[in-house]
Amino acid sequence: MIQKLKLQLSLCYVITLFACGFSHYASAEYIQFTFTGEVTEIGGSLWDPWLDTQLGDPVTVQYVFDSNAPDHSGSQNSGLYPFLNLTFAIGDIVQTALSGAIWVDNDISYWGDDQYSVIFGFGSELTGAFSFSGFDMFSSDALSTDLDWTQYATSHVGMIGFDSDNDHFIRYQFSSWNVTVVPGAPTFLALLFGVSYRRRRQ
Repeated sequence: MIQKLKLQLSLCYVITLFACGFSHYASAEYIQFTFTGEVTEIGGSLWDPWLDTQLGDPVTVQYVFDSNAPDHSGSQNSGLYPFLNLTFAIGDIVQTALSGAIWVDNDISYWGDDQYSVIFGFGSELTGAFSFSGFDMFSSDALSTDLDWTQYATSHVGMIGFDSDNDHFIRYQFSSWNVTVVPGAPTFLALLFGVSYRRRRQ
């Protein structure tokens, strides 16, 4: 009985230390976006590691961001935010981005079009990007945690290629998405019961 009580107290102590140690992030909520689609166009000869890529191959882009990340754009109608991790996959071949950012543009044109863009790089000159654009997608340049592009976006396409070579590229289009709240210190108990999620499909 005493050993069991000690074990329970030790567990509570560990949990308390965990929460206190990450108190700096107590107000943060980490969101994971997962977009899926397929390859729609291939330009020029392909490159490693996607030498065998074909039209129709599945594409998955997944990234995590802090919902409280500051805006680094310095612009009134545009927001620039970092992501914490981004992976890009064609089929089973996955690459992790080494750099990049999220752009949120509110009313970027005379007609009031909005645009959500993610730009990412893998080192050297290999870069990728995708965007969603449409009318009245956003009311501000704040970082969206519930990007309902299926309701508003008229374009949802992306491309990966080389900065100095416009003749070699892979274009893709998204068809579905998934939003997941990633548990941090304040949501530690979520680890015991699973991660909350919302799913939308076009």
